[in-house]
Amino acid sequence: MTLLPTITKGSLKYFKEIIDEYVRMGQSDIPLRPVNKLGNACINWKDLGYTADEFMNFYKKSMDYILKLNRDGIFIRERMASVILQKILCGRDAGYVEMMNPCGAGRAQIVYMPRGECFPCDEARMLGTEEFLLGNILKQNYEELMKSENLLYLLEMSVTNLWDGNSAFFPWTGTCPVLNYSLEKNFVPKIQCSFMHKIYNFQFNYIFEKILESKKNLEIFEYWTKE
Repeated sequence: MTLLPTITKGSLKYFKEIIDEYVRMGQSDIPLRPVNKLGNACINWKDLGYTADEFMNFYKKSMDYILKLNRDGIFIRERMASVILQKILCGRDAGYVEMMNPCGAGRAQIVYMPRGECFPCDEARMLGTEEFLLGNILKQNYEELMKSENLLYLLEMSVTNLWDGNSAFFPWTGTCPVLNYSLEKNFVPKIQCSFMHKIYNFQFNYIFEKILESKKNLEIFEYWTKE
């Protein structure tokens, strides 16, 4: 069983306590997920939200502490770091939908609603609108859903190298077209302004910096990629 936290504004100063609690409960993986500005979080963003820089500061302190624990013989790994490491060290796709290029929403996952409506992902469902609706499984077959124009638009919106050809990381990274649309109200993403794109680039930079920093960090990271 993997426990799945969502890091809100109130969590930012408790990085050590959160990680220690995961260790205490015998968890080997901790996914440090930023809160998305979707659904009820939009209404309560003042209380829940933060800037990309604030989350990146939290992530750096968390990863520094997690690496210290590993050097002390306590195994715990951060899930997104593990996904990134599988990509750059092993050339292996870990199956994390948002980090696929184009996004794996609608292809690697589908959300079915009680009345048959189909969305490419839970984020698309949370919008509460039909911009990304694929169709209805009670009225259409799977092949028809996969040919939905909305799915084709979503895939085009998430081809990272169309929007950020200068990034050294675009062969490995991805972007969430639904979250981009929710924040910008535009189907053409302003990728450099994207909350998650900033965070992903920071995470890649952090990992490469730590690999260059010491051989021990690389040994820990290589161990994290093992099944």
